Amino acid sequence: MSLLKFDADLRRWLKAEKTPIVKIAAESGVTVSWLQKYRNGTIKNPTLRNLVALWEYANR
Repeated sequence: MSLLKFDADLRRWLKAEKTPIVKIAAESGVTVSWLQKYRNGTIKNPTLRNLVALWEYANR
């Protein structure tokens, strides 16, 4: 899977996720601010660490 597709899939998942963003942040280790900016598309070049943390949370 290419990194762009990985990024797009995670962003799509985050937008569709019903779990409150505060809970996702607490359980994934990513900040609420980063998650909100990422979900809204403000962050164009996310760090791999944050993407992996979010991916691990989404796939547990």
